[in-house]
Amino acid sequence: MTANTQNAPLSKQPTKNNPTENEAMKKHNPTHRAPRSGFTLLELLAVITIISILMSLILVAIGGAMRKARNAQVSAEITRLETSISNFKNEYGIEPWSEVVLTEDPSATGWRASSKTKLRRMFGSFTFSGQIDFNDDGVFTGDTTGTAGLGTGEIQLTASECLVFFLGGMPNNGTVIGFSKNPLSPFNKTSTSR
Repeated sequence: MTANTQNAPLSKQPTKNNPTENEAMKKHNPTHRAPRSGFTLLELLAVITIISILMSLILVAIGGAMRKARNAQVSAEITRLETSISNFKNEYGIEPWSEVVLTEDPSATGWRASSKTKLRRMFGSFTFSGQIDFNDDGVFTGDTTGTAGLGTGEIQLTASECLVFFLGGMPNNGTVIGFSKNPLSPFNKTSTSR
């Protein structure tokens, strides 16, 4: 040992309770930090940004798939509608009308001439007599919503209602059951021949 080391004060020598100046500086130096577990704010922001970008790409793909599915569904419905109209035309020799007035109780209000003409083209033997519950409400009062121009016991079908009636037939307990094959009574709901 040299004289300098021996004469050095004891406080300068590192011990367990007395670190050297260099070690003490490391402890109190703000640029020197102990390793931590966890993420920094920038790392979290980067992860959130990446997840947001991926989510936006997924949402665009899902939206496109949903749009294609909707288009396919509408296309299938239009095809079924075209087929139904074609079948109607083949069976009756005419296309379905877009307006007709049906009479539930001919004794209260007679059938309108224009409606008789249309229905006679479909059902040539129909007698236009007797009560018929066209709107499936259990009574023969017709359209009770107060539609202007309708008489007692009349129901006016327009546009889509008319199309559903002519392509689907008579309503019965909430479902459409078609028309009876009986030429004298095509609107008979109890007939099993359809």
